[in-house]
Formats: sequence, structure tokens, C-alpha cells
Amino acid sequence: MKKIVSAFAFLISTSFCFGQDSTALQVETGPVKYGQIPTPIGSNLRISGTSWTLEAWVFVPASPMPQQMFVIETYSGSATGGFALRINSNYKLMAYQIVNPSSSVVVNGATNVTFGAWNHLAATYNATAQTLNLFLNGVQDGSTSCTLPSSNTNNNLNIGARGDDNNIWQIITIDEVRIWNVARTEAQLAASMNSCLLGNETGLLAYYTFEGQTDATIVDSTANNNDGTITSFAATVLVDSVFDCTVSTAGYSEDATSIATVYPNPTRSNLTIHTKEVISAVHIYNTAGLLIQSENKNSFSVENLPTGIYFLKIQTENGIATSRFVKE
Repeated sequence: MKKIVSAFAFLISTSFCFGQDSTALQVETGPVKYGQIPTPIGSNLRISGTSWTLEAWVFVPASPMPQQMFVIETYSGSATGGFALRINSNYKLMAYQIVNPSSSVVVNGATNVTFGAWNHLAATYNATAQTLNLFLNGVQDGSTSCTLPSSNTNNNLNIGARGDDNNIWQIITIDEVRIWNVARTEAQLAASMNSCLLGNETGLLAYYTFEGQTDATIVDSTANNNDGTITSFAATVLVDSVFDCTVSTAGYSEDATSIATVYPNPTRSNLTIHTKEVISAVHIYNTAGLLIQSENKNSFSVENLPTGIYFLKIQTENGIATSRFVKE
């Protein structure tokens, strides 16, 4: 299983793992299990005075409690600032820019996350425009003015737990965590959220795929060495992921047996798959894994599909490839 990632074409670059062969982090309670990344003095994750972007795929429970879900956070209650990306108790996105306990800005999203499914979450602070922004599945979902500069002086960054007390109020699954020191645009988020990264992208400070995870060590896939640990590690935190980004010497691992171009992506009406292989069947699944449409040709209409993220299972004469697309 091999995949080639290209910066200039939409290739088969992601996998909705029907065979469930890749790994994500499921945070747990009793004792709490979450990702903790050290950010000592000198760490580039102590983002101060610049823009930032936080990204992650999150699987929300089918029947979530009306409690906040913590995704990426670094702040404390002792007058040190930072930032946070959450799902609030109304099941909408929430982000904070924090300078101290009495000085912070919060923005809430307008759209509920999807229960029992993977959701792509992103928050950005644009230092030039002085705005705090939210994006759900690659679409802007909230924005507010933010004149507070970024200011992070904390010793740790949490993945899946609250920043000041490391609490977890609800079990969620987190994958493909990306932290940047630039404010990514809506177009950039939509274009790359469905793809594995190389790890050397401009502004990328830390990238956690959790692929190959077998113990408590969380590996940063960039050259910045922002590695961390899973607290109170247990094998139960290693669960099926949103897609596979395992790296081998030949490239990213994937169940694609050939290179294909899927376009336009995002799309409003038609979808075309360009490949040298002969396509025998194309199946479209929603984020809950339900088959909702089947085709047997390279180009077809998806105009009647509701807005959202969908997964393609492309069967060719040489095997099965998988990808995803966004329906606008």
C-alpha cells in the first residue's frame, strides 16, 4: 500500500479506513488519558506576538453529553495566557485567545458538529486583521475582533484535556493535530484537511498523526521535535483513525494501488476521477460510514448530496483506492 503526496495535484491522498488499520488518540477519564506536549522556554509552541492556526479531526460521540470537549489547549489559571480550541456545551466550535485570567477573547461557532462522525475543526488568530476565526469542515463558521496579541508562556500544551487543570469532561477521539504560526485561510484549510502533510510546510510547528503509536510517546512529524506523551497510557487510547498517514521510505502508506486525481474538490455539482486504471465501481460513504451513492464511471453528479464531507471508495482492476471530497 503506497501513496504519493503532491503539492500541485489532488491525488489519492487520504484514506477513510474501512479496514481500520491506522491510529488515533481516544482521550479517557479515570485516570485521565490525554496528550501532553512540553513547551519549555524556547519552544516554538510558545506562540507570542504572531498569528496561529490550530487544526484537528475529532470524532464526536453518537450521544454526547451537553459538556465541553477539549481539543487543543495551552493556558493556566495563574496569570499565564495561551489559546484553546474546543467544542462547547451547545455542540458548536469555540476558540479562545488568552493573555491572562481577566483578559481573553472567545468566539463561538454557528453550526453543530455532527454526532457519531468525524469533524474537522480549525481555529485561527490573524494578527494582521486582528480576528479570531473558526472553521468547521473547511468552511468558516465564526469570527470576532481580537485586539489581544498572542501570548503563551505555559510549560505544556494539551491534546484532549483542559489547559489549566488537565480535566476531561467527555471522551472524544482526536487525530491529525496540526499547529501553525500562521493564520491559514479558508481555502488553505479546505484544500489540505483531507490530505496527509509532508511535515515541512511553511509555518507548521507541530504535526501529530498518531500513526504507528504503540506506547506513551507522541511523535511530532515535523523536524521541530515537539514530541510529547500520553498520560496514564493504556492500549485502550489507541483506536481507529480518520485516515492513514503512515510514512515509509517510499512515501505515505495508503490502500491506493494507483495515482488518481479527484476534482474539483470541493465541488458543487460534478466530480471527476482521472486515473490510468479502469474503474469498475465508485462508492460514496458519509462520515458515519454509510453507503449513500454508487457509480461505475469516472465522472458523475453529486449535486443532490447535502453539504458535507464524503469518502470515495474507488475499485479498479488492480485494487481499491480511497479518497475524500467536500460537497459545497
